[in-house]
Formats: sequence, C-alpha cells, structure tokens
Amino acid sequence: MIGMLEFEAPAVLALALPLGWVYWQWFRVRGVTGWLRGLLLLLLVVALAGPRIDIGGKGVDVVVVVDRSRSVSPENQATSLGLIRDLEQSRGNGDRLAVVTFGGEPRVEQELSGNKRLGNKFSLEIDPDGSDLAGSVSTALNLVDPSRPARLLVLSDGESNGRDPMAMARRAREAGVPIDVRPFERPRVGDTAIEAIRLPLTVSQGEPFQFSVWVTADGERSGTLRVLRDGMELASMSRRFRSGRNRLLFRDILASGGVHHYSAELELVDDPVAENNQGTGVVRVEAGPRLLLLTNDGSGGNLQRALQSAKIPVDVARAGAHSLSLDALDGY
Repeated sequence: MIGMLEFEAPAVLALALPLGWVYWQWFRVRGVTGWLRGLLLLLLVVALAGPRIDIGGKGVDVVVVVDRSRSVSPENQATSLGLIRDLEQSRGNGDRLAVVTFGGEPRVEQELSGNKRLGNKFSLEIDPDGSDLAGSVSTALNLVDPSRPARLLVLSDGESNGRDPMAMARRAREAGVPIDVRPFERPRVGDTAIEAIRLPLTVSQGEPFQFSVWVTADGERSGTLRVLRDGMELASMSRRFRSGRNRLLFRDILASGGVHHYSAELELVDDPVAENNQGTGVVRVEAGPRLLLLTNDGSGGNLQRALQSAKIPVDVARAGAHSLSLDALDGY
C-alpha cells in the first residue's frame, strides 16, 4: 500500500526493473519519444498490478438488526434499545451505525450515521405477527457500503417464517460482512409451531413425490393443519400433536412446469406465539421446452398454429397481462 493506494497484485510491480533494463538495452530511443515510451511501459506495469484507491475513510459500519415480533418479550426489546445506546456511545472516529427492525417485514429505523441517536424507543410501526428474519438481513446488507468494513449485529430469538435466513447468511459471507448474533430466549410454555416444510428441490413433470411438514409442540395439543399449493388448499387435517417433533407426510403430483409454492398453516386455540404457525417452500418442476407467446391482443394467430403444427408446446397471453417475474417465466 502507498498512502491510500493499494494493489491487487503488488508482485507485478517487480516486473518494472527487468522490463526497464530490457527496454534500456534494446529498445531505447533518444529524445522525447523514448521518454514517452518508457512512461507508457511503466503505466502498463502499474495497470497490471491492479491499483485501487480506498476512498471509504476510516471506521467501521455496524448495522443492528432488531427482532420486534410478538415472540420477543418487552424486556428483550428494552435490552435491544440498551445495546443500541451502548453502541452509539462507543462509536469511534469514522464509525457509523444503522438500525433495522422487523416483524412481518423489515423497516429501516436509522440509516448509517456517525452521530445520529435512536432515542428511547423505536419510531416505526411493524407487524408483530410475523418474523421476516431473512428479509431484514437482506435490508441490512443493502445499507452496507462495499468500500468500507462492515458487520451486522442480529438481536433475535431466531424464529423466522419468511424466506430461509441461511441464503442471506451466505450472501453476507460472500460480501465479506460478518454477522454477530445476540440470541434472545423466548417463552415456549404451551407453544406449538411449524418447524419446517421439507420439499424436494426439483421434480419431473408428472412425477409423484412426497414431502413432510414438521410440527414441534411443547405439550400435547390439538389443532388443524392446512397445506396449500399455489394458494389453493391441497390438504387439511385435524389431529392431536404429541409433545416433541411431529412429522406429517403428504403426496402430490405436478403436471405443469415452473416453480410451485407450498405453504403450511397451523390453526390452534389460545396459541401463545401465533407467528410461528406458518411455513413455506417451493418446488421446481423440470419440464420440456415450452414457449410463451405474448401478443397485443392475446391471440397467437399464424405463429401459434405454426408452432403447434411443429409439436412445440406454446402458451399465448396478452402482453402486459402476463407476469414477467422469474417465477412466472421459470416454466418457459
């Protein structure tokens, strides 16, 4: 490193001496032209070394991710505020702090700042009947400046009923952002929850498969479990769950390609923690090649007939009316 200048491959700079000697012995030209050639050769070596200027300044960015779902007790939420105040008071020169809170969805309470203070309470409303831990970590990573060192501090009981938080943990690792966790113990007296819904990653079109829903109960409880596929009810059962882990098996078969969304919902009376009564997952159906034809009026016309005569499966939709999301286009 030279001042604020650093090189990705500093060893390449060692080539400057032998290249300079070769140039001086066999390729040297007198006058201004010779000096310009030498300068260009030097700049080429520097460019190959990968120069990089650190303009991020000093200090560390810390993004605090705070769980404010109903499963976190008021005492633990007060502890979160206390930890944030401690971090605010201990900020050094160049350090910045941001706060993301979450329930059903994440909220940015405070952007990265070197002097702002959160105060004695959280200001933004959240949906307490949900716990989108993965979404909140994703939001926190979006606040991070790639040119500065950063880390996340997660204050949570670990419950999540959104996307898989492990995917966001991998994203943080790839970005070089460490995640520290301060786990909160949660009350589980009489709680029954959906632990996971285990689905195969991919299946073939028309292939029967089975999947399982895991339900964890602190004690024996009666309830109703509903399983939905793409928003439509696939199965519903009322049963008594034994204390511990309960595995429930289901079978299905999918005729169309693309991504299909599954969810499991647990209906209980007087459940102390309602937000962990849901689970979600997806299955991707590997189907043969299929075309999506978008037209102004939604009719395929001669092109559709030509494709069908060639035995090529084709779906026709009106442009603007068909979703262009990755999930909607995955089957084509």
